[in-house]
Amino acid sequence: MSSAYIRDVAQREGEEVTVRAWLVSRRSSRGLHFLQLRDGTGEIQAVVASDAVDEATFEATRRLQRETSLEAVGTVTREPRSDSGLELRLRTLTVVGEGGDIPVIQNEAPIEARLEHRHLWIRAPRQQAILRVRAALIRSIHAVLEERGFLQVDAPIFTPNAVEERTSLFETRHPGIPYLTQSGQLHNEAAAMAFGRVYSYGPVFRHERTPNPARHLSEFWMVEPEVAWMQLDELIDFCESFVSAVIAGVVGRAGADLELLGRLEVARGVEQPFARITYSEAIDAAREAGATIRHGDDLTAEAERLLSADRTTPLFVTHYPASVKPFYMKRDPHDPDSVLCADLLAPEGYGEILGGGEREDSLDRLSERLGDDGLNAEDYEWYLDLRRHGSAPHSGFGLGVERTVAWLCGLSGIAEAIPFPRLP
Repeated sequence: MSSAYIRDVAQREGEEVTVRAWLVSRRSSRGLHFLQLRDGTGEIQAVVASDAVDEATFEATRRLQRETSLEAVGTVTREPRSDSGLELRLRTLTVVGEGGDIPVIQNEAPIEARLEHRHLWIRAPRQQAILRVRAALIRSIHAVLEERGFLQVDAPIFTPNAVEERTSLFETRHPGIPYLTQSGQLHNEAAAMAFGRVYSYGPVFRHERTPNPARHLSEFWMVEPEVAWMQLDELIDFCESFVSAVIAGVVGRAGADLELLGRLEVARGVEQPFARITYSEAIDAAREAGATIRHGDDLTAEAERLLSADRTTPLFVTHYPASVKPFYMKRDPHDPDSVLCADLLAPEGYGEILGGGEREDSLDRLSERLGDDGLNAEDYEWYLDLRRHGSAPHSGFGLGVERTVAWLCGLSGIAEAIPFPRLP
């Protein structure tokens, strides 16, 4: 006899195994107790028969509560009526840790209580499916980038530089390196000048001025590829093929979880090409749909929702005004008031999941943009150095993991898309 993960018991039919698991549910009928067990790799029905165990064990089983941790010893038996087609006929059952009623697992508590007890809520089947989709997304991202020749070069968490708005920086006590990173992009640019195709993956931090709990986290995870010699049109093509390949990977790795969430066909329905419109066209369309927004404003969550609500595939919005984008975005040579950038809006109103564009490769123009944004050029000397020594056209983007998970899983808020959310 040996221990077995539930996912592997199909190969152990007829054998006696030990399963270490937690109790999901229990029901009784005519001298039998039926226990639904999970161990993180799967679920299986275990049967405790009054004529197969001693009386004390049978009576103790009657009192078991949900989430009791236990060690079950029994024979793997074929049973077509169970969900898995198998069951475990128990010989012994040992309680390791007493369980109890946990309303958050059955989604019987308000969302505030579920978030407060997130450490328990992640045991709920739906939450486990969401987090398996997240894990599949992350694995797919790494696999697709590796297949396409990218080198993972991780960026630092402590940084002296703002990448996005300074008002969203989190300050630290680190001497001389006072902030938590908003993005690994600037360091990725340095790495791209060394290796050509690179990416970083890790947590980033934003202190949003007007946080939306459904869309914003203080700490979220992002993948940020950066490519030398790539310009905007190539970047958009790359982003489209990248997102499509990553979603296909998620379907392959976590199709059963997407199906449990009712989202498998949604993920399968994402097809190329993705639609592309300019910022100006987006503003006109959003206003026509009822958004309160003007030309020159950044796209609001309302505008993004209206632009993508009726779509089944993502939508690129390109060429935003320079005034609403960071200093590193390259100006459009045909329209100096706009920049060579693209945001990708997820379908069904989920909003932006990816943002990127060409980086300014001219030392003079980059220095000018730093001044326009009120940033101290001395703090960015190392970054300006990249334009002094072999500068070249380059582009990149960042894909937010949690927003992508929220879309793929059909979530109403972003907090469920990460194991332990840090909310604004």
